[in-house]
Amino acid sequence: MAETLASQHPIAPDAPMSGVDSAWLRMDNPTNRMIITSLMVFETPIGLEALRALLYERLASYDRFRQAAIENPRVIGKPTWVENDFRIEDHVVPAELDAPADEATLKALVGAVMARPLDPTKPLWHMLYIENLQDAGCVVVSRVHHCIGDGMALIKVMLDIADAMPDDAIPGAVGARKQSGHTASLGALAKAGRAAAIGGKSVGALTRLLAMPSDPSTPYKGKLGVFKTATWSDNLPLDEVKRVGRALGGTVNDVLLTMVADAMRRDLLRRGASLPDDGRFDLKALIPVNLRPPKANDQLGNRFGLVFLDLPVGVSGTVERLRELKRRMDVIKRSPEAFVIFSLLSIFGHTTPRIEAAAVNLFSQKATGVMTNVPGPRVPISIAGATVRDLMFWVPISGGLGVGLSILSYRGSVRIGLATDAGLVPDP
Repeated sequence: MAETLASQHPIAPDAPMSGVDSAWLRMDNPTNRMIITSLMVFETPIGLEALRALLYERLASYDRFRQAAIENPRVIGKPTWVENDFRIEDHVVPAELDAPADEATLKALVGAVMARPLDPTKPLWHMLYIENLQDAGCVVVSRVHHCIGDGMALIKVMLDIADAMPDDAIPGAVGARKQSGHTASLGALAKAGRAAAIGGKSVGALTRLLAMPSDPSTPYKGKLGVFKTATWSDNLPLDEVKRVGRALGGTVNDVLLTMVADAMRRDLLRRGASLPDDGRFDLKALIPVNLRPPKANDQLGNRFGLVFLDLPVGVSGTVERLRELKRRMDVIKRSPEAFVIFSLLSIFGHTTPRIEAAAVNLFSQKATGVMTNVPGPRVPISIAGATVRDLMFWVPISGGLGVGLSILSYRGSVRIGLATDAGLVPDP
């Protein structure tokens, strides 16, 4: 690089990791890496050196992308962010798809990298630059550890890397580089949940969480292996999803989660599972809920809670299923559950990895999967002059869960990405 890192990006002082970020760092294990994987397919090539130069200038301006996370696992307390001997060449590397270099081999590569740990002695992110995908200019497969930031924070980072765009490119945008979307469509939850927690309902929510039964045994639950399988849906027109929601009295998130519950029902029946005739068969999904104040949209780190949503998998009628799901979501919106779990994660992050692992396993046994929804740019974005044709990401699957589902909107369409334990669900 023409400039030294120190001259372009001042050295940041060592800093203790927040309790919540520490919790996500310590959740990382060989069977479930706490790493957010994303995929960008470009219409034209960027060039490896051009991409490295751009990221050196824009991405490394964030301290967390130059710092390693250092901790002593035997000491109660939090890890520390420490300035690292950062080299962009260690983090952005070339790769090639196996023949025939089509979508199937791209999916295989994404699934394979999900199982790989990041180097703990270096800043916790990594990118593969690929130029041999059929009918595409280039592909960038990115992996960022969850301790650096949540989905909302990383969308903002992506916008800072991207070329300039209109002010209304992102839902709720204020300026070209800011946005205020939602991790799940629970817009009123932050204000209502905070008031409920202050009002003392948090104790009741914690009691309910602890008493919550585990999900029933299904092909989605079992002993986890190391390897993952990744896939994604075709693009769904976002306007059509919105029209369905308006017609049936639900949100976009309600419609998409209803589709997921329907897909799980059909898949279980195809696998020979026996569902009760009365329709009372639910599978819990852990749903991330954005708790980030609007003025904190440009800050890295994790500011979200989690809620347990009972997916009405046993309900056979689509309209009835959507209305039942919406009713359950409305109950969640009045609950402080997201704030309770956010507070618990902060407490776990101040303890030790062993204590945290026991607590995380206790809660993860109660659910079947994690499902998240992040709004992306409304208009096409470009990076170093190359337009992003397709955009997708995969949520990390925490604890002992075997299914992760991610919803992302981009340029008027929405995709659903799915990552599963390869032994439990080899063909998602």
